[in-house]
Amino acid sequence: MKNSIVLAIIVAALFSSCKKADNTEAAPLNSGNAAKPSAEFKIDNLIDGNLVTEGKNLKLENLSKNAVSYSWDFGNGVLKTIKTPGNAYYLPCGGTYTITLTAKNNAGEESVFTKEVTVRCSGKNTHNQYLGY
Repeated sequence: MKNSIVLAIIVAALFSSCKKADNTEAAPLNSGNAAKPSAEFKIDNLIDGNLVTEGKNLKLENLSKNAVSYSWDFGNGVLKTIKTPGNAYYLPCGGTYTITLTAKNNAGEESVFTKEVTVRCSGKNTHNQYLGY
């Protein structure tokens, strides 16, 4: 009889500890574990603060942190979804555009960074080339 009581206590203790472990849920992947993203970029070849030269590739540097996907909107209908676009330029001159970078982390949280640029004329006849004349 003593052995049965001791065995019952051991089984109850084991069942109790297993039950507790079974009730513990693992944190869902990416829920609260992902660091907040921070979108930021700079343009290395700006002139006088916010001017870019028409037809010249922008030298973009993506400074975002804690991001796994990127979405660029150049304010002129051009959209790109890579970390750092290479062929980004504006034609014709004279317009002002807002470049928007949206960075997302693996939990789907977003951060947005914008910069306004004005396109300076290069002195070349790129306007006519752009329009197909």
